[in-house]
Amino acid sequence: MIINIENKDYGDDNSFPLCPTIDIDDLVIYKTKFKKERIGNNYDGGYIILNIDENYDIFLSAGIGSQLDFEEGLINKYKNLKCIAFDGTIDENRFYSSLSNIQNKNNITFIPKNISDVNELYSTNLKEYTDKYNNIFLKIDAEGAEFPLFYNMDENELKKFKQIVIEWHFSDYNLFPDNERDYITNRWNVIKKIAKTHYLVHLHGNNARKVRTISNIKIPGLFECTYIRKDNIEVEINDKSIPDPELDYPNNLNKEEIYLSNYPYNKSKVIII
Repeated sequence: MIINIENKDYGDDNSFPLCPTIDIDDLVIYKTKFKKERIGNNYDGGYIILNIDENYDIFLSAGIGSQLDFEEGLINKYKNLKCIAFDGTIDENRFYSSLSNIQNKNNITFIPKNISDVNELYSTNLKEYTDKYNNIFLKIDAEGAEFPLFYNMDENELKKFKQIVIEWHFSDYNLFPDNERDYITNRWNVIKKIAKTHYLVHLHGNNARKVRTISNIKIPGLFECTYIRKDNIEVEINDKSIPDPELDYPNNLNKEEIYLSNYPYNKSKVIII
């Protein structure tokens, strides 16, 4: 479903600059026979994974800050899984001093680099890992750096990620130097690329940003997603509203949760006006 979001009034929050159209089908959510599980803390910093199996080659985590609950939780769950954690905004001492609940510190390695579309002294495009591994667990919370990273990956590289948990920073402006129309088009095209190779199996709106209602469809400025690679997995369209009361928590405890229903978030359809 294509929706036109040009020439709309977005109030005092510029989460959605002017742009031609976006294909909302790229946010269709699917359900599977596999159980979901929350890893990490409640509220901000925790993510939902799909318990497919334990067959991951490596765990790559981009964007750490002071929160390591998810990394510790996933490594403790998968005892033999090695994690490489990237963050160019913190130093090594701060990183390792933040490790408190990990059962085996030898299973995690810190690299002081940010993700990017280039591989340089202080940045990585993860290409050395997509060249080497075929079943990567990827977690990204990188304040918008996810867009140039994926923008420059081809389909074969994307398929190396067996499961992805990510926070899309759709309302941040500073990574594409184009004008506002190109900004939103470029970012949505990245989401479309992921939708071609992976199923979206969980979505939660981060209430730290406002929500825009466009053609009766709510689109959060920030949203956390879980994707699984399109392997031989049977899927159906999600039939539950969002958030999931058994798994999701508000990122900001002082603000109301973002409630999402109707298309594309579940089977219900909306009338475009």
